Amino acid sequence: MEGYVAYRPGFSDFVGIQVSVGLPYFTKNRQDPELAAAFERSRASKDRKRDLLRELHARVSQDYLDWHHYRERVGEFDSTIIPNATRRIEEARGTYQAGRGSFDAVLLARRSLLDIQLQRLGLAVEAARAQVRLQYFAAPIDRPGETP
Repeated sequence: MEGYVAYRPGFSDFVGIQVSVGLPYFTKNRQDPELAAAFERSRASKDRKRDLLRELHARVSQDYLDWHHYRERVGEFDSTIIPNATRRIEEARGTYQAGRGSFDAVLLARRSLLDIQLQRLGLAVEAARAQVRLQYFAAPIDRPGETP
């Protein structure tokens, strides 16, 4: 409630009074700044949560694809590439023993197998790293007060 009284000396027979009272009509149309700010913070928090979940989903999807790809490549090395390199060593050794090949060919074939095994090992390490990242996301959440 608000009041106002006016008196002017030139008009001794005149007095002005003004009273205003705030009525709580149409409160839906009024905005409380603190309430609006709280709603905005809540909306921003929900947006951040949605963005973080989207990022986590993308990371998990990429880690799964990486893991799957590396496992397939390791399988190819085990089933095809390494046996072929081993066969080349045996062929080079056979030609060397028969006197038709050089010892350098045997060493090159052996070196080639070692390089292939290193590549396979690198792929296996990357597959294990991707698997660890996936297991991190799949780990159960420990809650305080609960015993496993």
